[in-house]
Amino acid sequence: MAGDSVFDLIRLRKATLVPLNTVFLWLDTYSTDFEKFKDQFCAETSTMSCNWQFYDTKDKGYDFIKQADAQQNIVVISSGRMFADILNDLHDLRQLHSIYIYCNKKEKYEPWKDNYRKICGIFDDPVQLFDQMCYNLDEEARRSQLNIDITNGTKSKVRTTAVKIHCLVKNEIKSYYQPSISWCPWQVRGCTTTALPIKGQGTIEVWQHKSVPFELRISNKLDPNDNAANSYAIVLTVNVDKAQLGLVNAQCGHTLRALDNTQESHEVLQADDSSWHCYWLTFYGEYRMIQYGIGEIRPRFKILEVHPHECDKISINNISYLHMKVSNDLNNKPTVSFTIYLF
Repeated sequence: MAGDSVFDLIRLRKATLVPLNTVFLWLDTYSTDFEKFKDQFCAETSTMSCNWQFYDTKDKGYDFIKQADAQQNIVVISSGRMFADILNDLHDLRQLHSIYIYCNKKEKYEPWKDNYRKICGIFDDPVQLFDQMCYNLDEEARRSQLNIDITNGTKSKVRTTAVKIHCLVKNEIKSYYQPSISWCPWQVRGCTTTALPIKGQGTIEVWQHKSVPFELRISNKLDPNDNAANSYAIVLTVNVDKAQLGLVNAQCGHTLRALDNTQESHEVLQADDSSWHCYWLTFYGEYRMIQYGIGEIRPRFKILEVHPHECDKISINNISYLHMKVSNDLNNKPTVSFTIYLF
């Protein structure tokens, strides 16, 4: 894997082709998210812009689906309000392949997943929506190839895969592929972001659909192994046995010093259950506060909270780099999806 460049991995991702008869329909009042999402999706798959359609009224969307050829596969991304009145009439049409609901009132439409088999999820975050759509298309392509192999009596060669990471920086989705075990997204060629948007504070989310142990290291040095006298790093380690917050600085000999940890089963790396799991790390230098949690980002949902010494305040305020390490055999494991984004 060490010989692969980031661009080799991007080409590997694009090898998963979206069927030519697939059309994407976006229904919403505003087109801002549509344009960003479409451009990013086309950049990462074989889809072309002409395969995307946007309508700002339910009637136009209804007519588009109703009049489409039955051999087409229409993937709908719609606000809940826009699709509510036409869902029943359209759901069982052959040309309607799948539905993704994207809106702010996620809880209101969650019951739809139990009543309509073509609804693939309810989302209020474009990154989660993007990643789930890519995951579903990859799975569908894999199953199709498996069926072909079974029919022909052949066996597919196992593909090399890589961890996929999305960063949402200043409301713009940026996607990267992990070129090695120790990885810094802002060192990837072609990325114009050289540091965290705001020094000394932020929240990092890691979304996993397949459970893989990981380590997040936020530091004041571009090189995570920099042993300068003023180097300082906060480290979150999450695996099946333990979740731990720690520090690495000159005072502890540039070795990891644990500050707090938990071994409770519901507070460490969660088991695979076909659901997304969110792990988050929040740091705020002004108050010397570091928190770790799972699920919704709220102070009362935190699992670990530490307050380093007052003398650490300046060092925390200078944190501006993020590095990630994953424990995963990239050559043999299935594709694992991560999402990382910053507020």
